[in-house]
Amino acid sequence: MSSSNCVTLQKSSSPSLHEDKYLNEKYKVIADESLVMLWQELQKQLRVPASLQTAAEIRTWMNNTANRDKLNLITELKLCLSQQNPVNTIPPEVSFLKQIRKVDLSSNKLFHFPKELCSLSQLKELNLSHNRFIHIPDAIRGLTQLETLDVTHNTIGWISSSIGALTQLRDLKISYRLIPDPSSDPSSDLKTVLVQLSPASYSEKEIYQYTAKDLARILFVGNLLNTHNSSSSQSISSNAHSQYSPIEVGVHCDVGLGHNITIRGQGAKDLSWDKGIPLNWTEGNIWKTRLTPNSKNIELKVLRDDKDWMQGNNIVVKSENNNLTIKNLVF
Repeated sequence: MSSSNCVTLQKSSSPSLHEDKYLNEKYKVIADESLVMLWQELQKQLRVPASLQTAAEIRTWMNNTANRDKLNLITELKLCLSQQNPVNTIPPEVSFLKQIRKVDLSSNKLFHFPKELCSLSQLKELNLSHNRFIHIPDAIRGLTQLETLDVTHNTIGWISSSIGALTQLRDLKISYRLIPDPSSDPSSDLKTVLVQLSPASYSEKEIYQYTAKDLARILFVGNLLNTHNSSSSQSISSNAHSQYSPIEVGVHCDVGLGHNITIRGQGAKDLSWDKGIPLNWTEGNIWKTRLTPNSKNIELKVLRDDKDWMQGNNIVVKSENNNLTIKNLVF
């Protein structure tokens, strides 16, 4: 039977209308900045009026149906979002790039898989490596022509079975991250599978049921898989094993723009008192991570920017728990 812990440090209060308005305005500013950056990349490929400077002007131009033929000339896009923002977004106007074939959004600060891309039915190659999102959503089924997907160096916790709808997918890269709950049954139609194992991480099961039948390559570099069966029935095993189930950690805290949350402690893989594990921001100012216990109890503290410690006693959670929710922190 699963159990959970919820740590409350002081009485909570509901956000005021003023706070809600502030958050909406803050994310609107971030979205506008992302649109301006997108436009700067598009201008390199298009002959468009240089007078378009503001997000409102750009948005009006892109929404004008008379300009769709020009947007259809864009086939490749590499976008480097602002490194000053702790949260980056992809502007919805990217959906106007109907003929785009290749998108590179690597090494940005994306906390969510960009669903805005999932209407790009002609997209063949998508690089989302070195970001911070935690799952691949159902919306990915819209990328019907996708052949290559690179999501290495993210913090992926689960992958929607909708990835099985990507019948053109040939190259799937999910390296350097725990994949906790894919399917245990391999596809008998895989052409070839490349799996390189590292003793640094752990995954109970496989992903092959979710992948297209003609998939040519899966890269699990840096993920330790207990058992792997390819279409040729080759087995790869490892002695590494964890007797405890992963614990989902959620810290409810608004630390403000430009700040982040980490945890330090002991009793779980990669958890130490010397250096914090960064958590991933999600909607509602919930910072998330997953801990793999290596002892009966985990002891930890939350930090802001990995230097400001939370007040109060250390948080102790038993390894048999599946969830840990931490609220109302004071630093």
